[in-house]
Amino acid sequence: MAGESARQCGPCIFGLGAIAETTRRVAAGGAASGDLDNLARWARQIVGRGACHHPDGAAGLLQGALSVFAAEFHLHQHDRRCSQPTSAARRLR
Repeated sequence: MAGESARQCGPCIFGLGAIAETTRRVAAGGAASGDLDNLARWARQIVGRGACHHPDGAAGLLQGALSVFAAEFHLHQHDRRCSQPTSAARRLR
């Protein structure tokens, strides 16, 4: 959602960009020790601070993902892996 913003306010320019980069890092298995805490904090902080509701929607989506997929996020940050094999690995079986 960072790439879809109008880039007219701080939450979209800085907040969504930081969220996007940190989420990419976690997904790629290169998370820093505080990344999940930062994601949760940023998702709470940007709600209601944008010029429109775009950052609110992004924050809500992130908060939901962090809640529903908490175990998966934990595996990505701490074990640097997914709970399921990738589709390429499944095809090789």
